[in-house]
Amino acid sequence: MTTKLASHPLFNQYFQNINDFISITGFESNELFNLLEQPEQKIFDHFVVVGDSLYEKYQPPFVDVVKIVDFAASEINKAVRKQKLKATADMVNKQAEVIKNAIAKAYFYRSLDNVRLLASQSPENPNSPLTLHLHWLEEIVAYLTKKTKVLPETNHLECHFAEWLKKMEFELLLQSTGEDKDAQHARIYLSHRKIHQEFTYILTFVHNSDYELAFSHWSLLYQAVLELRQNIQNLQLLYKNHEERYFFEYVDEKSDIDEQLYYFLSIRLAKWALSGKNTENIDQLNLKILECLSDAKLDGVLFTSDNEIRVLLQNPDNSEDIDIPHFLEEKLHAFLFKLAKESGMKSRAIAINLNALNNYPKQKISMLRQLSFYKTKHNFELITQQKVELLYQSAIEAESVAAFASKALDDRTLEVFFQPIIGVQKNDMVSLEALVRAPTNEGYLAAEAFLQYLVNEDKMMALDHFVIQRISQYANQLEGIVDSVSINIYPTSFQHEEIINALISLSEELQRHTVSLVVEITEQLFMGDTSPVEYLAREHNIAFSLDDFGSGYSNLFQLIGLAEREVVKVLKIDGSLVRQIDKDDKVFEVIETITKIANTLSITPIVMEYVESEHILNKLQCLDAKMYFQGYFFDRPLPLDQLIKKYGSANRRDASLVEH
Repeated sequence: MTTKLASHPLFNQYFQNINDFISITGFESNELFNLLEQPEQKIFDHFVVVGDSLYEKYQPPFVDVVKIVDFAASEINKAVRKQKLKATADMVNKQAEVIKNAIAKAYFYRSLDNVRLLASQSPENPNSPLTLHLHWLEEIVAYLTKKTKVLPETNHLECHFAEWLKKMEFELLLQSTGEDKDAQHARIYLSHRKIHQEFTYILTFVHNSDYELAFSHWSLLYQAVLELRQNIQNLQLLYKNHEERYFFEYVDEKSDIDEQLYYFLSIRLAKWALSGKNTENIDQLNLKILECLSDAKLDGVLFTSDNEIRVLLQNPDNSEDIDIPHFLEEKLHAFLFKLAKESGMKSRAIAINLNALNNYPKQKISMLRQLSFYKTKHNFELITQQKVELLYQSAIEAESVAAFASKALDDRTLEVFFQPIIGVQKNDMVSLEALVRAPTNEGYLAAEAFLQYLVNEDKMMALDHFVIQRISQYANQLEGIVDSVSINIYPTSFQHEEIINALISLSEELQRHTVSLVVEITEQLFMGDTSPVEYLAREHNIAFSLDDFGSGYSNLFQLIGLAEREVVKVLKIDGSLVRQIDKDDKVFEVIETITKIANTLSITPIVMEYVESEHILNKLQCLDAKMYFQGYFFDRPLPLDQLIKKYGSANRRDASLVEH
C-alpha cells in the first residue's frame, strides 16, 4: 500500500516522502486497512484533524484530496476482491466517503477565514456597500462557528445591501454606465441573490453534516461575493473617471421627476485650511453629512471638488412631516459648521429647491454650477424664487463664456502668454509659466474664466495638446531668455498616450535650445494613477512642479513618495493662501508649516504665487526658505514678444527653477 500511494503523482506533489504522510495522517499507510474496523465517528473525528493539518501545511485543492482518497479506496477494494481483507466494497466506499466528508469539514471551516482577508481590503467607510456586505459575511461566519445564535438575514430582499440598492448612491453610480444601466443593475442584483441562495443551501448542508456539499457551495458563495465586489468596484471606478459630469447628469435627471422633491446644497469650504489634513477632514465631513441624513431618514448623494461639497437631497416619500429647509439650516449646516470650525476650516452653505428651476430647463445645471460663485453674507442661505433670476443671468453669461472659449479652442485662436517667475531681485527672471488667454473685443480673457467649462466638455486634453504645440513653436525664441518654462497639464490628460508622447517631444525640442521643461501638476493627480508622471521624470528627466499646494487636496504621503523619487522638484504655494498672508496671522503659520515640510523633503525652491503687493512680499521674505515669486507686483502675463522686449536676454541670471 505504501508503494502504491507513493507512486501516485498527486501524492508526490503534496507529500515530501512517506514520513511526511505519516506526520500528517497520524498512521502508517499500511494501517489504512485497519480503518475498516474503526467506528465511523472515530474515523470522522480523526480525519477532521488530518484535513486541518493538510490545509494548514499544503492547502491542496479539495478535488485533489478526493482523488487521493478515491485512489486509496480503489487499492483497498483490490485487496478485498483478492480476499486479502475481510470486508466488502460497500464498507470500503462508505468509509472513504466518511473520510472525504471529514476533510471537507476541515476545509469548510478553514475557508471561512477568507472573510478576514476581505475585511483587510475593505474601505473604511462604514456605509459603503462593500462594508455593508462584509458585515453580513462576518455574521455568517460567526453563526456557522457558533459564536452567535443570531441567524443572519437569508432573504436577499431584506438585508442591508438590498436597502443600499434602493439608495440614490447606487443610482448615481449606475449613471456612469449609460445605456448599459439596466444590464449592470441586473448583474449586481443576480450576484447578490446568488450569494443569499448559496447561504441557504449551506445552512441545510451543515445541518445535515454534509460538509462536501457545504464546502462546495461556500466556494460558490465566495466566488459570487468576489464577483459582486468587482462589479461594484468597476462601477465606482467608472464613475470616478468623470465624477462631476455624472453627478450633474443625475441631478438633471432627478429634477425632472415631478412626484419627488429634491434640494441641492452647495457647501463651500475656505481654502486656507492647513493642507496636510484637508483630504482627511473633507472625507470626514462627507461621512458626517451622510450620517446626518441617515439619522433624519433622508436620502442623498455628494460630490466633492476643490473646496466645495455639493449635496443632492431627496425629500422622503413617507408620512413624516420634515421641514427640509429647517433641517438644512438648523441641523445639517449647523452641525457641519461646527465640525469644519474644529478642523480649522470655514464653511458657508447655499441651498435651493430644484422645483424653483423648473422654468429654466436648459439652464438648470448651469444655474446650479453658479452656486459655487454665489455671494452671500450669511453662513447659510436658502435661495428664494426672487433670486433665482440672478442665477439665471449668471448661467447665461457663463454659458456664453463657455461657448466662446470652446470655439476659440476649436478654431485655435487661443493665445499663450508668459508670466515671469522672479528671484530675489525684482528683475531676476528665473523662469516663465505659460498661461492660456482667449482674445476678445475688450482684451483677453484669463483661463480661470473658462477652464471649468472646458473640463465639463471633456476638452482639457485638447487644450493641453494645443499649449504643448504652441510652446514647441516658441522654443527658438525662448532660448537665451530663461533656463526653463512651465506648462500646466490637467490630471486626466496623463491617461492619454498622445499627451505623454507630446510632452516627451516638447522636452527634447526645448533641450535643443537649452531650455528645461517643467510640468505643473495639481494635487488632484494624487487621486489617480501617478505612474505616467513618474515615467516621464525617470526616463525623460522631465521636472514636475506641484501647483496650488494647500488648496485642499494635499496628500502628504503621495508628496513624500514623489519627492523621494525626485519627481516633484518645485512646490508652488496656492495663491489663495498668499493673498491672505497680510490679513490673517494663521495663514502665515500655515505657509510657514508648508515651507518646513518642503525643506524636510528637500523640495526647493518654493514658488509663491499671487504676490500682488510689496507688503505681501515683505511678509513672505520673513520665511526661512529658498523662494521665488510670481504675481502682479512683479509682472502680468505677457505675450512672448512683449516679454522679450521688456526683459531681453541681457537680464538672464544664474539662478534657475530646476537643477540641470
